[in-house]
Amino acid sequence: MVADGRRFDPRGQPEPLSGTNLAALGHRLGPVASQGMMVTEDAYYFSHHDRAELPVWRVIRNDGARFYLDPGSGTLIASADGAARSYRWLHLGLHRLDVVPGWNRGATWSAIMVALLLAITIGVGSGVWLAWRRIGRDVRRLRGRSGTS
Repeated sequence: MVADGRRFDPRGQPEPLSGTNLAALGHRLGPVASQGMMVTEDAYYFSHHDRAELPVWRVIRNDGARFYLDPGSGTLIASADGAARSYRWLHLGLHRLDVVPGWNRGATWSAIMVALLLAITIGVGSGVWLAWRRIGRDVRRLRGRSGTS
């Protein structure tokens, strides 16, 4: 029986797809390098502020693209192709500072983030201050030219 995209056994309990069925779904995504049930987070499917649902069936294609399927229904939960993997490291990794597994939460992470944000605020503030001084100097110079003509 299937309801709301989930399979149920005759007793009405959720019934996950078999490994064979999930493997067949994985092969429909393209040439597969590896696939299997994943019970812990990896570098591309992880919790940050939202919880990552586990377990998931992970399919890694030969080109490195990753797909994460719900083992109960076989629906696609998340995917990471080449561009998404680059974005994860070059943008999310640097902005969230979660490049070290398990280090993306807690007091140490919060303290480092606050220190970095303060440093950025000081840098932006000094840029605004320098620009304000420059604009003031340019306005005074223009007033001096218009008054002497």
